[in-house]
Amino acid sequence: MAWIGWFMCFGIIVLVPIDIVCTNYRECIQANPTDSSLCENEPLSYVNEAVVYYFYKTFYFGTLFLTWLVYPFLGSFVLTGDFKLTERIQRAIRENVYLYLIFAVIGLIILIWLLAVKQLDWNSMVGYAMAAANTWGLFLVIVLMGYGLVETPRTIWNHSNRVLVLRHLQFKVSSLVDTKRKTSDELFATLKQVKKVQDKTKKYDPYEKHVEAILEQCPPEYSSIIHGEGTGEITYSALVSLNQRLKAAVTNHRRSEFLYEQCINEAFEIEDIMNSYGNVDKIIPWSYKEPRTGRFASQLNYLEWTWYNYLEVPMMWILAIWFVIMSVVIIWSEISVSITSTDVSILSNIVKHSDVNNIGIQFILFFPLGYEALTTYSTLFKIRIFNYYRLIPHQHSDSNSIIFSAAYLCRLAAPLCYNFTTFIHYKTTFTAVMGNMDYTPFLGKYFYVYFPMIIIIVCLATLFNVFSRIMNCLNMQRFKFDSEFSHENIDEGKVLIESERRKRNNSRKVAEIEQQTKNSWVQTSGKNRYSLLRNQMDDEEDYDMERGNALNNSVDIYNSGGYNGNGNASPPLNNNLRTTGGGGGGGKSLFSSFTSPNTNTTGSSPSTSSTSSVLSPSPNTNNDRLKTSFNSGFPSMDRIFGNDKGKGKDNNNNNNKFPSRK
Repeated sequence: MAWIGWFMCFGIIVLVPIDIVCTNYRECIQANPTDSSLCENEPLSYVNEAVVYYFYKTFYFGTLFLTWLVYPFLGSFVLTGDFKLTERIQRAIRENVYLYLIFAVIGLIILIWLLAVKQLDWNSMVGYAMAAANTWGLFLVIVLMGYGLVETPRTIWNHSNRVLVLRHLQFKVSSLVDTKRKTSDELFATLKQVKKVQDKTKKYDPYEKHVEAILEQCPPEYSSIIHGEGTGEITYSALVSLNQRLKAAVTNHRRSEFLYEQCINEAFEIEDIMNSYGNVDKIIPWSYKEPRTGRFASQLNYLEWTWYNYLEVPMMWILAIWFVIMSVVIIWSEISVSITSTDVSILSNIVKHSDVNNIGIQFILFFPLGYEALTTYSTLFKIRIFNYYRLIPHQHSDSNSIIFSAAYLCRLAAPLCYNFTTFIHYKTTFTAVMGNMDYTPFLGKYFYVYFPMIIIIVCLATLFNVFSRIMNCLNMQRFKFDSEFSHENIDEGKVLIESERRKRNNSRKVAEIEQQTKNSWVQTSGKNRYSLLRNQMDDEEDYDMERGNALNNSVDIYNSGGYNGNGNASPPLNNNLRTTGGGGGGGKSLFSSFTSPNTNTTGSSPSTSSTSSVLSPSPNTNNDRLKTSFNSGFPSMDRIFGNDKGKGKDNNNNNNKFPSRK
């Protein structure tokens, strides 16, 4: 349903320039009824005025219907946790009826005031309602567009500096890894509540089918839950609430996983491009995707290398400069609306006094209107309201965020186009449908004339980073595209990216060795085994030293993933390297022969004599342990990766926080 709102909002951007050209042609014909040769030929895109009029009517009232009735209902519908379609519809209606009642009361008061004081007829009241709705829409357009007119070209210019972009990604990945850990903990806590409910549900229980519906939505990580938590209340309202929390937890967890992987891949891409400069082979050795194969692979690799190293940055400079020019034209056009003595609008003079033909005018008007829509809508898409409404690429946006964006696109489309027609000083079919907007209820005359000048204040505030300064005062640090900007998150993010690169390289090497041997770990040469395991142990030690955590009561082990005995999450970047904890959830130790005889591996406290050696393993000690293991034989591949090798590799690559299904 959201695609209808998106189609209507972007469709009107194409239709408004066509409407202007058709209006210009009709006015020329009316001004020269006896000699039509003075006018150009009928435009190829000519549309009958009646057709355009009814389309605008359908568009405007259709978007109002979608914005105020359909999308609020759908937003509540997708969030409900009920198990039947009828129950979900009823709950969505109940949640929205209170909002509708408030609007109805306010509308009734305004209606009585209009009838009693203004003594207006029905058509006048409809015009008042449209003007009031467009006032709020115009306010949003001016604020969002003012921010986008400055931020859009600045963002493109900043992204031409790959060093700063890499620092930004390092700053970003540090916060994403914390978000990833929080969403994983939230999902794990919710799954433990589901486990408690499942354990308390008896066979042939009247709510058994609802519990089964909840279990069907559980991710594979649910198989790692042994003991549940919570009250385990089994009532319909409790199950609905649990189902709703589970859906939100799964969505947030998958979203955080994707954002983290996307940020890591973008950092790898920037590093690979920077490292490929001056490559004699004229190829970019990508570290996160397979090499290109095929008949024209070498030619495509050369074009790719040339684009990223020599063409992309200059093209971004040109595009940024072009967008700056467009922003200046739009801002000046907004200011020209308040100048009534003469027409100083650039776009208005192009339409009225230039010798450009109708098709040329149509294209000339399409680009500034499209740029207005780009700056306004892109700012809307960047908005994250308490991280609740947020658009994520590659199908990771939740349904409620998509519906929210569609609702606000519908709310912004008509005011955006009306604002565009005001500064070209042209009366079109669209302005006839919108009516006389010069008088706005409660705000007086000429509101639509002088209010757009506020865009200057918004642009200046964005240019001088006033919003970022306010957030910094509130202790909400934001990244600055400045070579002198320094923050602890940048250093931490750099370490995280390097650690992720080493881990993926080691996983790739292990996969290659497994592919070569195809039998068992014993068939692999001892040198390769020693080197790979040495790298993995070094990664684990580096991670603990960087985060300031000791290796508590443990030695390095491989594991299929999971939680330690205390129920705490293992470090998110090293899910394949676990420490033996007390009791539950962890995999079998591969280094059981390394543990001191005095070390207790069942979860009780280790003896005093062995504590220091376990907590602070020296490199020599680890080398001796590895050599001892090779002399006495080493575990098979089945034991290292589990019975299902494919799943073991997936856990290595995907960095799952919970173990996969056994």
